[in-house]
Amino acid sequence: MKPLKQCQRLILFLRLSAEKAAKSVRKQHKKGDFSQPPNK
Repeated sequence: MKPLKQCQRLILFLRLSAEKAAKSVRKQHKKGDFSQPPNK
């Protein structure tokens, strides 16, 4: 197994999970049920 292939798969997975997280955050933002302001 080549390390480069592993890296590409990891990057793809991270990108997908990041997009999923962003979508869920946006959904919460629309609802307006944020307990604290997102100022990180």
